[in-house]
Amino acid sequence: MSYSNYEQTVIINGYELLGVQSVDGSYGISEKPIRVAGVGFIDALIDSPLQGNFSIGRKMVGYDPLLEKNIYGKYKFDEEEINGSILYENNTKGFGFTKGRVSRYSVNCSVGEIPDIQTDIIVYGQLGKDVSMNPATKENKNIKYPDQSTIRVTISDFSIDAVSSFAYSRGINVNAVYGLPKGDSSDWENSQASVKNLEPIQIDTQYPIETDINVSIIADQYEIREIKDRIQSAPKSDVKIEILDSYAQTDINTFEIESARLISEAINSTVAEEMNISLAYKGYETYHNPLV
Repeated sequence: MSYSNYEQTVIINGYELLGVQSVDGSYGISEKPIRVAGVGFIDALIDSPLQGNFSIGRKMVGYDPLLEKNIYGKYKFDEEEINGSILYENNTKGFGFTKGRVSRYSVNCSVGEIPDIQTDIIVYGQLGKDVSMNPATKENKNIKYPDQSTIRVTISDFSIDAVSSFAYSRGINVNAVYGLPKGDSSDWENSQASVKNLEPIQIDTQYPIETDINVSIIADQYEIREIKDRIQSAPKSDVKIEILDSYAQTDINTFEIESARLISEAINSTVAEEMNISLAYKGYETYHNPLV
């Protein structure tokens, strides 16, 4: 028996995700061949701990629970682990994962389209059948729809013209720390350890976190002649993307970079289309505890 996409439910940290378009998961190890002088190849050993990958593609049709923030105003997924699952047949079957960490979160949109969200997750715990198979325990907000009139892009150092598209990408480098297994001499005589450290003892975020925003605007009042001066002076700007509900005009999701550096400008013009200018901004975020 097969199961259609209408029967599938994607759960992340107790929330049922809205607008899911695709889900991909994998889990594996790598091997390293062992060669000895005078003999050559003798065997292959596991070269690294088990690691999985989970990728979720969605349409932005509501608030994204992955964008929850901690008391310091930082995204929780910057530091916290994620558990999730894909369930079907009335949530009785499926597979899931534990000890997941977001490695990349990206959003992109063009005029007339609903924004796309892509979330890449590295899995350091378990991934497979009967893992973390819990139904949704938290209430998600109702579905909301943005359109081109409810997406606003603000750049602090100049007035922006009509925006035709944008792309937001936040990359997080994480490092899993593993410990040697524990045990006494009798354990090792039997080739066993009392505690096997198959999962990392901690997972660290490697700062800074890099964020990229690319904005394509239709050239109107924008000063083309500023390109050389702006790039050479390496200006910094606050860049903000606001996505509102097209009916209630309430906030759905907001993305921003403070003190982002303008790193490139590109011009595109054809006979059939308006002249477009693409602006690329890059920002770096470190962890600062305001209580210190």
